[in-house]
Amino acid sequence: YIYAAEKTELPDVGDPAKKPKPTIVLSGPVEELTGFGQLFSELCRGLDRHGMNVQINPWLVGFHLDNPPDDLMNRVASGAKPDVLVATNDYLLKEGVIKGGEIVVTMWESTRMMPKVLDQLVRHARVIVVPTAWNAAMLDASGCNVPVRIMPLGIDTKIFNLGRTPGTKGIVSFGIAGRSAHGKIRKGFDLVARAFLKAFPDEKDVRLNYKLHGDCEVDRLEDRRIVYTA
Repeated sequence: YIYAAEKTELPDVGDPAKKPKPTIVLSGPVEELTGFGQLFSELCRGLDRHGMNVQINPWLVGFHLDNPPDDLMNRVASGAKPDVLVATNDYLLKEGVIKGGEIVVTMWESTRMMPKVLDQLVRHARVIVVPTAWNAAMLDASGCNVPVRIMPLGIDTKIFNLGRTPGTKGIVSFGIAGRSAHGKIRKGFDLVARAFLKAFPDEKDVRLNYKLHGDCEVDRLEDRRIVYTA
């Protein structure tokens, strides 16, 4: 407390807890089936936990049979100009989806950015956020002159931890998880199996665990050490 030399009343600054939260508008896919949907969901929830008033202007609601999460649907403010755009390359191919001045969060698997996407990013994005230094290097190699920031995706340690599965004592397990969506060769799922068999042709104390979505295409090899689950 600070006391003045004379008896005076300090100005009322109000209850900090009652001050309005700063508002941020995000545009992205409101679904939790794809990697982009999960990224968008957790980004919105993380900003909310850090004291932001999160509003959502979705460019996609739901995906296949996946129901959009209620906690995000309650924040929908269609028509609001986004501060942050979370977008796939397919969505960025559409002219005019970047309104101008947004922070654009994206990621991709190719060695170069598609020219049409790059053109939109260069003309309209304020900052581009990617999850890896590899993505940042590919943007630079593609000729991007917009500031790029790297934000690692991270994991949920409540789900991904060093706990051991019952009945696997003495077994060294490897794992791959994801969703291919556009053909079985897209994310190298089959390459992992071939690499596993090449590295461990006869060993009995190893396992390779696949955790894939039900619509993923993959050549299932007849090897009891390779386990496929959906």
